[in-house]
Amino acid sequence: MTDQRMRRSTAVGQVEGMVDAASDIHRLNSHGLDIPLLEVWVGGAILEPVDRIDSSTSRSCSTYRPTRAPGARDPAGDWIADRVRLTKLPVAWVRATRGRPAYDRRMRRMIRVWSTSGTDRDAIDRLRHGDPTLGDAAVPVDTEQLATELAEFRRHLATVLDSCHDRDWRREHTGGWIHPEDHLWRAAQAVRELTDAIEERRAGEQ
Repeated sequence: MTDQRMRRSTAVGQVEGMVDAASDIHRLNSHGLDIPLLEVWVGGAILEPVDRIDSSTSRSCSTYRPTRAPGARDPAGDWIADRVRLTKLPVAWVRATRGRPAYDRRMRRMIRVWSTSGTDRDAIDRLRHGDPTLGDAAVPVDTEQLATELAEFRRHLATVLDSCHDRDWRREHTGGWIHPEDHLWRAAQAVRELTDAIEERRAGEQ
């Protein structure tokens, strides 16, 4: 089996590359562009106080202002993920459309390393030194907000279900290696993940 571990210095170097890329694309806003990137977060194995990081259990997340309906494929998000290097690193990654990382079973502990205010150098230094308190970095989750998002995602799923057999809709939603069924899968998956998150939160509150 291939060893998926890397030195902490290498892992932190990758994080620094992500935040530098985030800063670069955020500066495009000063040239009249509207880049909706909001934050970059990391979590998983890199938060553990160990010298070698298991990349298979490391996580990264970018949050951005959505330009499409919740649950829909968003070209802006795809572009951001590629430019911030999420698609190039050997870690699991996800995009979220709110000012917090995506909540799921993989993202229980994360810290923010970049925002529109700039790089969080303190967070980077804590990662570099393997600060043992990083494991206490709980992701902020509001059950009421999750329920609001779920309602939005369900409305989008209903729209896709009602449209997926329409010939014109299928033609408009095909291209770039994406097929109409991909839009349906994305919408359904988003509803499932948020439903699971809410059920987990409510079970934990009992």
